[in-house]
Amino acid sequence: MEFKPSKSHSISIIKGKLTAKQFYISGEQISTVLEKPIKSLGRWQNLANDLKRINNTALPGKLKLWCFQFGLLPRLLWPLTIYKISLNHANRLERLVSSYVKKWLELPKCLSSVGLYSNGILSLPIPSLVEEFKCAKVRFMDSRDPIVRGTAPTLATGRKWTPATSVLQAKSALQHRDVVGHVQQAWSINTSVATGICNRM
Repeated sequence: MEFKPSKSHSISIIKGKLTAKQFYISGEQISTVLEKPIKSLGRWQNLANDLKRINNTALPGKLKLWCFQFGLLPRLLWPLTIYKISLNHANRLERLVSSYVKKWLELPKCLSSVGLYSNGILSLPIPSLVEEFKCAKVRFMDSRDPIVRGTAPTLATGRKWTPATSVLQAKSALQHRDVVGHVQQAWSINTSVATGICNRM
């Protein structure tokens, strides 16, 4: 068995802190994960073929959706997190998933993604692939573990949406809500109702 430095990566953690210690094999330096991040374990993931396999089973539609939600989707999130995938590509993948979800649940093809994945009163317990993609990118970049934050690669997601901007906007929105405090939402409606009652009296 022979180790190849070009196909190896190294990481050195001393007392919970990431260090820049170098390792060598036969005098040749091994690149660290900071210099050359690990992108994947080398396994191809074909979403279209996997969805076809689930669809060709003899299971009812609800169980096919369960196989996707708890079997295929968790395996798909890791490549979506690590690789440089744009938001447009994630939207195309979601459209492919939505076509199978509508077929399994016997929903009309004209149903939009808003009705399929929205969090309303009659919302379905189906995760949106685009939302899971965004959450995975932000979670990886803004991890509580300083080592994970220090070794996180640059997450390129195109020009329409960037994880860093979304994190800053979310934090500023939370700070603004803390400063403003609780606000009575139905004040104008109650005021108009009270004014109408007083006029009638």
